[in-house]
Amino acid sequence: MLVVGDNLQAVMGQLGIVDPPGGFDDSTIMLKRSDDITRIRPVGTGVVAYGTRVPEAWVHSEKIGAKGLVLEPGDAVLGCSHETVKMPCGYMGLVHTKGTLARMFVVVQCADPQIDTGFNGKIPFEIVNLG
Repeated sequence: MLVVGDNLQAVMGQLGIVDPPGGFDDSTIMLKRSDDITRIRPVGTGVVAYGTRVPEAWVHSEKIGAKGLVLEPGDAVLGCSHETVKMPCGYMGLVHTKGTLARMFVVVQCADPQIDTGFNGKIPFEIVNLG
């Protein structure tokens, strides 16, 4: 079953799914990106074996603020939602890229788009410019 339209707005209000409450459309709860992001910039060979940690020298934290986020073709950043999401038992969510970004070949979620029942926290975003 999908919860849409007025039912979605009612469920959002009754169950406090998003804090602070934000926007929604007929089938989507809209989340905003926080101002804190992390960029991974490889040094040297740029190779990390699966299961090993990314070297600290490669990790760069940034605050975006009013300047906005600029992603050159091939760039990727890690971020999270401004809002805290509290997914009630019996419900689940999916994170997907808005069509306006997808048409520019920007993907917001690359790996696991599912928000599991009982989840409580910020939603991670993997933002990639595939252009």
